[in-house]
Amino acid sequence: MFNEKLKNLRRNKNMTQQDLAEALGIDRTTVTKYESKNVTPPIASVRKICEFFGVSMDFMLGTESTDELAKRILDKRVLILQRAASENNLTQNELQDILNYAMYRFPGKFKGLEVNENNTLQ
Repeated sequence: MFNEKLKNLRRNKNMTQQDLAEALGIDRTTVTKYESKNVTPPIASVRKICEFFGVSMDFMLGTESTDELAKRILDKRVLILQRAASENNLTQNELQDILNYAMYRFPGKFKGLEVNENNTLQ
């Protein structure tokens, strides 16, 4: 389970095993071992991998579902957009334009969001 999640996260970032190894400060053969065998790395390494990919340890170790992770990531994106709108005094139309661009640029990542009359995302 851990090995497949690690492999998928790495591939989704279009990284080679060598790229990931360099980013984590470990040997490429270690990444290969983590991805190809059911070997869970030491907890400090799991933490570093999770921080690098922006996922929870619960997700990597199999106690958080993909749906829960997706919701958490979407919630963070909403907060970032809300903060930008608030700090820059964006109008409803400007926020809608940003959301439209985000939905165009990152298909599926902001699905179901819309700007309401209070100039907030829902």
